[in-house]
Amino acid sequence: MPTKVTDVAKCVASIEALTAALPSTVPEATQGCNVHRLVTSVCEGDPYQTFNRIFDILFKEDVQCRDKDGRLVNIQRGRYGMGKLISYLKNVPWAEKSMVEAYDLVKLRLDRVIKELETLR
Repeated sequence: MPTKVTDVAKCVASIEALTAALPSTVPEATQGCNVHRLVTSVCEGDPYQTFNRIFDILFKEDVQCRDKDGRLVNIQRGRYGMGKLISYLKNVPWAEKSMVEAYDLVKLRLDRVIKELETLR
């Protein structure tokens, strides 16, 4: 069954709820952190290209994005970290053609973040 905009919206809501439950052991982001810097500066043409670029840099599946324990290093608490990412996700034009055509890929990326947040809880 193809992914729908409602599935993407549920993922964004899950990310928001799980972020609110992050423990204090997860670092607090600063204004110069990767999440804040990328979300406020990356613009790759259409909305999907921008989303893909941001998520590729922040949450890709390789050692550059993981710490020694295998955790995603760009999952950080606060308004400059996950708060900034959630704000970005809530403002993505999900109904725009480039996004609609990529819902399955978008959901995979969002699910990776959800899985990490569930692990950190």
